[in-house]
Order: sequence, then C-alpha cells, then structure tokens
Amino acid sequence: MKEKDLVSSTGLRLLVQTAFVAAISIGGAWAQPAEEVPVPMLSPGMEGEVPSDPDLPDDPALLPEPEPLALFVDPQCEVKLKEAGAIFAPGDPVEGERGCGIERPLDVSEIVPGITLRPRTQMRCETALALANWIKGPVLSSVEAMNSVPSEPGEEDKALRLTGLTNAASYDCRRRNNRPTGKLSEHSVGSAIDVSAFSFENGSLISVGGDYRDGSVERAFIGAVRGAACLYFTTVLGPGSDGHHEDHLHLDMAVRRGGYRYCR
Repeated sequence: MKEKDLVSSTGLRLLVQTAFVAAISIGGAWAQPAEEVPVPMLSPGMEGEVPSDPDLPDDPALLPEPEPLALFVDPQCEVKLKEAGAIFAPGDPVEGERGCGIERPLDVSEIVPGITLRPRTQMRCETALALANWIKGPVLSSVEAMNSVPSEPGEEDKALRLTGLTNAASYDCRRRNNRPTGKLSEHSVGSAIDVSAFSFENGSLISVGGDYRDGSVERAFIGAVRGAACLYFTTVLGPGSDGHHEDHLHLDMAVRRGGYRYCR
C-alpha cells in the first residue's frame, strides 16, 4: 500500500473510532457535516429542486402527473462499482407510471466483497456506488471499532465480521412516505435504499430499530454509521426523524440546490 493511501486509511479509522467512542458517551447522538459539497450533475433538462405540488383533489383519478425527479449522474459509475468489488447484473429498463422507473436498474447481490444485500435489489448505479463506498469506509471502520471495545472475560475471540445488510426497500413506484399526493419518492426512480439491519458471521444482528440501551455498543454503532452516511448520501433519515423511518435508515441521492444534504 502506498504511504499516502496508508495515511488516509489510518486517518479514516481514527476518525470513525473517535466518533464511535463519542456516540457511546452521548447515547448515539450525531450531527450532519458542515463541509461544502459539490453540486451533482443533473440529468438533461433538470435544474435544482423540483417544486412542491399545489393543492390536489381527493379523487386519485384527478391527480396531476408528479414532476419528474432530477437525477445525479456519474458516467463512470459501473466502472467504479466493479472496482469496489460489487457483484451486480444490469436488468431491463423499468417503466413505471406517473414518472416512476429506472433506465438501467442493477440487481446487486454483493455490495462489496463478502457482504451481501438481501433481498436483492433494483436500484440505479449511483445509489449502489454510494452504498458500497459507505460500507467500505465508515461502516467497516465502525465494526473494527466495536471489535476494539474491551470484551467480557471469555469473549476475547468473538470478533465480529460484517457479512450482510437487510434491504427493507429499494425501487418502489410511490410518492414520499406512501402519501397519495406530493412529490415522488426517490425510491420511485431507484435513487434510494432502506437498510433495516446489519448481519454478522457469528449469526448476530444489529437492527436499526432495535431496543438497545443508551450507551450500548449497538446503539453507538448505529449512531456512528448513520452520522457518516450523510457524507455519501444527500438524505439520511431514521428512528426519531419523522415517524416514518423508525425501523430503518432511509438513504437517498436526492438532488437539491447547492448540493444541500438533509440528514436528521
């Protein structure tokens, strides 16, 4: 490994471990990053944030077509995803109603080497790449941090190894929070994934909505990976956000003016 890469990797581990310890001491509290992020490339004809729908009729048959969502586009995405070690297969275009659909959906079985995604998915490549980078970076570093926590006597050899994520939802043609009116959900174009649990080689599971005590390692892990997700996704929601995400982390690639990120 090159010296520059080694320093970068070491720095990331130290940063995540510091955040992990802080999360234990404050019960998993976290804050969104303040750094400036670049404005993502938009799909042709899209600029900025899609305006809200006006007042709408109660009869679903009279609802106007929702505005199409702007999309983050990376022309080299599949090359980067392969370099990350993901195992995936492109599928036929998904054509949904009322603005839903994915031009080139990916069925991802392993998001990074040795870590499965179940059930398998339909998502845009850009969503899968953000997920892979999040896992390879802060998620695996947080697992390493958990393994550094002093063990109970007799449990010194029970190191955890992450082997899978539970996909609670990927592509789904619907509006936000399953409401009959309003903007399309990022799920409707394959730009979102919901993660409900992390599974380990020893058979143990850390659930996002698990009833873990304050100050526990499990709650600290969820707090650490949730906070770091805002560096990879533009929307991060979970337990306590709004009542709609109490048992999973919602991660999406919504395009907003100025690269704004919404993480709570």
